[in-house]
Amino acid sequence: TFAVNQSTGRILINDVGGKFEEINPGVPGANYGWPVHNHGPIKKEGFVSPIHIYPEASISGGDFAPSAAGDEISGRYVFADFVHGWIHSIDPETGGEAAPFVSGLRRPVDLRFGDDGTLYVLLRNAWVVDDKFQTDSGSLVRISK
Repeated sequence: TFAVNQSTGRILINDVGGKFEEINPGVPGANYGWPVHNHGPIKKEGFVSPIHIYPEASISGGDFAPSAAGDEISGRYVFADFVHGWIHSIDPETGGEAAPFVSGLRRPVDLRFGDDGTLYVLLRNAWVVDDKFQTDSGSLVRISK
Protein backbone atom coordinates (compact mmCIF):
# COMPACT_ATOMS: atom_id res chain seq x y z
CA THR A 1 0.00 0.00 0.00
CA PHE A 2 1.04 3.62 -0.21
CA ALA A 3 -0.11 7.08 0.84
CA VAL A 4 0.39 10.60 -0.46
CA ASN A 5 0.71 13.58 1.85
CA GLN A 6 -1.73 16.04 0.26
CA SER A 7 0.13 19.04 1.74
CA THR A 8 3.69 18.17 0.70
CA GLY A 9 3.33 15.57 -2.05
CA ARG A 10 5.54 13.15 -0.06
CA ILE A 11 4.78 9.49 -0.86
CA LEU A 12 5.45 6.61 1.52
CA ILE A 13 5.20 2.98 0.39
CA ASN A 14 4.47 0.07 2.72
CA ASP A 15 6.24 -3.09 1.60
CA VAL A 16 5.01 -6.35 3.12
CA GLY A 17 7.00 -9.57 3.15
CA GLY A 18 10.58 -10.70 3.27
CA LYS A 19 12.74 -10.48 6.39
CA PHE A 20 11.31 -7.08 7.34
CA GLU A 21 8.26 -4.93 6.88
CA GLU A 22 9.36 -1.66 5.30
CA ILE A 23 8.23 1.90 4.82
CA ASN A 24 10.00 3.38 1.82
CA PRO A 25 10.06 6.94 0.49
CA GLY A 26 8.32 7.08 -2.88
CA VAL A 27 10.99 8.65 -5.05
CA PRO A 28 10.79 8.80 -8.86
CA GLY A 29 13.24 6.35 -10.42
CA ALA A 30 14.25 4.89 -7.04
CA ASN A 31 15.84 1.45 -6.85
CA TYR A 32 14.80 -0.24 -3.59
CA GLY A 33 16.99 -3.25 -4.24
CA TRP A 34 14.26 -5.68 -5.29
CA PRO A 35 14.83 -8.54 -6.06
CA VAL A 36 18.59 -8.35 -5.41
CA HIS A 37 18.15 -7.26 -1.79
CA ASN A 38 15.49 -9.03 0.31
CA HIS A 39 14.15 -6.22 2.48
CA GLY A 40 15.73 -4.17 5.24
CA PRO A 41 18.35 -1.44 5.26
CA ILE A 42 20.55 -1.19 2.20
CA LYS A 43 23.71 0.90 2.10
CA LYS A 44 24.81 0.32 -1.48
CA GLU A 45 25.18 3.28 -3.79
CA GLY A 46 22.29 3.66 -6.18
CA PHE A 47 19.74 2.11 -3.81
CA VAL A 48 17.12 3.80 -1.62
CA SER A 49 16.88 2.39 1.91
CA PRO A 50 13.63 2.25 3.91
CA ILE A 51 13.02 4.94 6.51
CA HIS A 52 11.46 2.38 8.89
CA ILE A 53 11.63 -1.40 9.28
CA TYR A 54 10.42 -3.99 11.76
CA PRO A 55 10.62 -7.81 11.80
CA GLU A 56 8.46 -9.74 9.34
CA ALA A 57 4.72 -9.55 10.09
CA SER A 58 2.24 -7.90 7.70
CA ILE A 59 2.26 -4.12 7.32
CA SER A 60 -1.04 -2.94 5.89
CA GLY A 61 -2.58 0.50 5.33
CA GLY A 62 -1.02 3.84 6.10
CA ASP A 63 -1.91 7.53 5.95
CA PHE A 64 -0.54 10.93 6.91
CA ALA A 65 -2.22 12.36 10.02
CA PRO A 66 -3.74 15.80 9.41
CA SER A 67 -3.44 18.59 11.99
CA ALA A 68 -7.07 17.94 12.96
CA ALA A 69 -6.01 14.48 14.28
CA GLY A 70 -4.57 16.08 17.42
CA ASP A 71 -1.15 16.89 18.82
CA GLU A 72 -0.15 13.26 19.53
CA ILE A 73 -0.01 12.24 15.85
CA SER A 74 -0.50 15.40 13.79
CA GLY A 75 1.92 15.41 10.87
CA ARG A 76 3.04 11.81 11.46
CA TYR A 77 2.72 8.80 9.17
CA VAL A 78 0.34 6.29 10.73
CA PHE A 79 0.39 2.62 9.66
CA ALA A 80 -1.22 -0.67 10.71
CA ASP A 81 -0.07 -4.26 10.97
CA PHE A 82 -2.50 -7.06 10.06
CA VAL A 83 -0.76 -9.76 12.15
CA HIS A 84 -0.03 -7.71 15.27
CA GLY A 85 -3.35 -5.82 15.29
CA TRP A 86 -1.81 -2.47 16.11
CA ILE A 87 -1.37 1.00 14.64
CA HIS A 88 1.93 2.87 15.06
CA SER A 89 3.27 6.18 13.80
CA ILE A 90 6.62 7.53 12.60
CA ASP A 91 8.08 10.84 11.54
CA PRO A 92 7.35 10.85 7.78
CA GLU A 93 10.69 12.42 6.87
CA THR A 94 13.17 10.57 9.06
CA GLY A 95 11.28 7.42 10.05
CA GLY A 96 13.13 6.15 13.06
CA GLU A 97 11.49 4.43 15.98
CA ALA A 98 7.73 3.93 15.78
CA ALA A 99 5.40 5.19 18.49
CA PRO A 100 2.46 2.95 19.45
CA PHE A 101 -0.93 4.55 18.80
CA VAL A 102 -3.67 1.86 18.96
CA SER A 103 -3.52 -1.84 19.84
CA GLY A 104 -5.94 -4.75 20.16
CA LEU A 105 -7.43 -4.49 16.66
CA ARG A 106 -8.57 -7.62 14.86
CA ARG A 107 -6.85 -7.81 11.46
CA PRO A 108 -6.58 -4.19 10.23
CA VAL A 109 -6.25 -4.10 6.43
CA ASP A 110 -6.40 -0.37 5.68
CA LEU A 111 -6.84 3.02 7.30
CA ARG A 112 -7.59 6.60 6.29
CA PHE A 113 -8.06 9.92 8.05
CA GLY A 114 -11.16 12.01 7.51
CA ASP A 115 -10.83 15.78 7.10
CA ASP A 116 -11.92 16.23 10.72
CA GLY A 117 -9.00 14.11 12.00
CA THR A 118 -11.07 10.98 12.63
CA LEU A 119 -9.18 7.79 11.80
CA TYR A 120 -11.17 5.09 10.03
CA VAL A 121 -9.76 1.56 10.20
CA LEU A 122 -11.02 -1.28 8.03
CA LEU A 123 -10.87 -4.67 9.77
CA ARG A 124 -11.30 -7.94 7.92
CA ASN A 125 -10.53 -11.50 8.93
CA ALA A 126 -8.76 -12.10 5.62
CA TRP A 127 -7.54 -9.83 2.86
CA VAL A 128 -7.78 -12.42 0.10
CA VAL A 129 -10.53 -14.86 -0.87
CA ASP A 130 -9.03 -18.29 -0.18
CA ASP A 131 -9.97 -21.43 1.79
CA LYS A 132 -9.66 -19.47 5.09
CA PHE A 133 -11.91 -16.62 3.97
CA GLN A 134 -14.87 -15.90 6.24
CA THR A 135 -17.82 -13.93 4.94
CA ASP A 136 -19.29 -11.13 7.05
CA SER A 137 -16.04 -10.77 9.01
CA GLY A 138 -15.38 -7.12 8.18
CA SER A 139 -16.02 -3.97 10.14
CA LEU A 140 -15.13 -0.31 10.07
CA VAL A 141 -13.77 1.22 13.28
CA ARG A 142 -13.84 4.95 13.97
CA ILE A 143 -11.08 6.35 16.18
CA SER A 144 -11.33 10.01 17.17
CA LYS A 145 -9.36 12.23 19.51
